[in-house]
Amino acid sequence: MSKIFGVVVCLLAVSALRADANGQLEQGKKVYAQRCAGCHGSEGSGGVGPSLKGKFKHGSSHVEVRKVIEAGVPGTMMPGVKLPEPLLNNLTSYVLSLRKAKAAGKKKA
Repeated sequence: MSKIFGVVVCLLAVSALRADANGQLEQGKKVYAQRCAGCHGSEGSGGVGPSLKGKFKHGSSHVEVRKVIEAGVPGTMMPGVKLPEPLLNNLTSYVLSLRKAKAAGKKKA
C-alpha cells in the first residue's frame, strides 16, 4: 500500500512541475507577444529581426539566449530588454521553445 501511495505522490509532483513549466511558457509567450513579435514575428519566423526557429547566431544555451535578450546585440536593431528576473527567464524559455519546435518539425518531415 505504501508503494502505491509513493507512486501516486511522485505522479502528482511530476504533474505539478509540468503545469508550472507550462505556466512559465505561457507567461513567456505573453511577454514575447508584447516585446518581441513586432520584429521576430508572432510565431518566431522572422521579419525585421531574424527567425528564432533553428540555430541561433549568438548562442543556444539558456544562459546565452538570456544574455542576448537582456543585453541586446550591439550593431543591430536588437535592443536589450529589461524585465524582472522571473519574466526574463520565462521569455528565454519561450524563445528556446520556438527553436525546439522547428527542430521537432524537421525530424517529422
